[in-house]
Amino acid sequence: DAHPIIGSLRQAKSFLHPSLAHPRRPALRDAALSYDVRGPRGFCCETPEQLLEAWERLKAIDAAMPLVLKPAAGSGGDGVRLNATDADLQSVVAQMRCNARSTTQHGRFSATSTKTEEETILEEMVGEPGQPSPTVYMVGTHVAVVADQLLTPCGTANLGNLSPATHVAPNVVEAMVRACVALGTHLGLRGQWGVDFVFDGMATPVMVDLNM
Repeated sequence: DAHPIIGSLRQAKSFLHPSLAHPRRPALRDAALSYDVRGPRGFCCETPEQLLEAWERLKAIDAAMPLVLKPAAGSGGDGVRLNATDADLQSVVAQMRCNARSTTQHGRFSATSTKTEEETILEEMVGEPGQPSPTVYMVGTHVAVVADQLLTPCGTANLGNLSPATHVAPNVVEAMVRACVALGTHLGLRGQWGVDFVFDGMATPVMVDLNM
């Protein structure tokens, strides 16, 4: 459960974004992917102060940018707050401060009442509920299958997958595949892993989840 770049594999989502706590840690933007595929804008935070800074920095780029709050090691939609409001931000900040005072789990954000996480992600919200969200399943640097995710109406929980993917055009599938091969090569991955995609307003595939 360790990787020389990512660290703990259960926190692979953290690799998508720069870390405000560890500025030299590599992020998805460091990988040579593909000009027609990108990662979401965002930051990984370990403290409430970093989370507030991340909010200010993203809103400075675009004040109207919708944002998502989520624990870095969450799964199945646990702890995800879509279109996060300032009230959501303050709620998570207060929880992180409470955790920092009461435990040794410095600044961690609880996805549920029984589970704490090491980092909190704040990122741009990309895509719309009901829109395609394909997954590329990989083994090392080889593609196993490209599938369509079946999501709940809110878009945060996976109900299963259908393969091969039919909800996106073949050229888009090819672009996602090239990006995943490049990412697997960049990270030196050998086991099973996958990437979830959504599409921005320019129909560009965006990597929004990295699963190990």
